[in-house]
Amino acid sequence: VELSARLQHPGVVGALDAGAMGRHRYLVLPLVPGESLADRLRRESRLPPADAARLVIEIAKALATVHQAGVIHRDLKPDNILLDSARGGAPRITDFGIAREGFGRGSLTQSSAFLGTPAYMAPEQIQAASQVDGKADVYSLASVLYECICGTPPFTGLTTFEVADQV
Repeated sequence: VELSARLQHPGVVGALDAGAMGRHRYLVLPLVPGESLADRLRRESRLPPADAARLVIEIAKALATVHQAGVIHRDLKPDNILLDSARGGAPRITDFGIAREGFGRGSLTQSSAFLGTPAYMAPEQIQAASQVDGKADVYSLASVLYECICGTPPFTGLTTFEVADQV
């Protein structure tokens, strides 16, 4: 919550507030009218290359701001990209639930757990490498571009392990 609240860019959906009521925790996000990129891909299967390139360039700009703040998203995928109809369908990165801080400040995110969505994860994430940096998000963005143009993620399978084994 603190990470996403600090990220100030029109292409990032930052948290407005968070708290707890008894045992229940809550997170307040701004309303983003429109649909996710995943919804659009389910409807259209693939995007014209020029549209895909425009979206990815805008996402890359937002991702640069995220990385400059020392944050790694770690789960960039079409479901976590909202197409804001109030801004002409401009993409906005959301869901910083497994994001990590520390990249770019002399240390890298360390992980011993398998976190993320395998179809979009960089090899070092899948291998639960001891150090993962912003390049993993760039790999995920390239996988999103691949899906936008080809209509399917670069690696598919019936199970998480089948997908991970291909990367």
